[in-house]
Amino acid sequence: MSDYDEQRRENARLFHHGMAHQRGETPERGWRHEREVRTPDGYRRMDSSRVVDKDDRRFTEYKSGQVSGKTSREQVDKDIYLVRDEGWSGQWVTVAGERFDREIRDPLEKLAREFPERFQIVEVTKTQRLQAIELGRQLERDAPQLELFDVTQLREQHKVRERTARNERICVQRERDQRARDKGLARSVDSRELNEKREHFRERVAEQSRKFAEPREKGQALEVDKLRESHGRLLGDLADIVK
Repeated sequence: MSDYDEQRRENARLFHHGMAHQRGETPERGWRHEREVRTPDGYRRMDSSRVVDKDDRRFTEYKSGQVSGKTSREQVDKDIYLVRDEGWSGQWVTVAGERFDREIRDPLEKLAREFPERFQIVEVTKTQRLQAIELGRQLERDAPQLELFDVTQLREQHKVRERTARNERICVQRERDQRARDKGLARSVDSRELNEKREHFRERVAEQSRKFAEPREKGQALEVDKLRESHGRLLGDLADIVK
């Protein structure tokens, strides 16, 4: 990892802790950092969350810089599920002036319009970001060895989360690949069945043609009722093929 990436991750961590403290999201008030919640798309790791009961569950996602990339897109899908289907309340805290990809912002804004009382996007200024980072640094410096914001522990937690996230993405992709293979197999089976139906239909048409060619060749009258009945069965077979 480059020095730039290391500094960016450190600033993100400090911003999270400092801003959460400013907003009152502290253990004393029932808030917990790095909670994991299961969703249909995998586990959602929340920066801060508080669960009082089933009707009072809240989370906050902190973004200290640009909001883009696959991880953020996956977080959006999981948060939409939690708010819309599970009744959670939540906020995304972002920094004004930083890049915020439309493919991430648009569904979040739609969620905020749909559930204005339970989901919001909160923007802070770059000055507020610097203040939160400085506060986060002070909290880490002053925290006792075994407290929540112990630097060594937090860095290890980040490494574990990154490894877990990578493994989770691999598992999700494998599941998607398997579903795609299953669909391909189903299409293959459907194709064979369709070909069999088509061959059977061709044989029926040929058989009917032979049956009604013989009377004509002998100068005999056609049996209209039988012709209509046979034609109706063929139309039914044809409808089954093209549906």
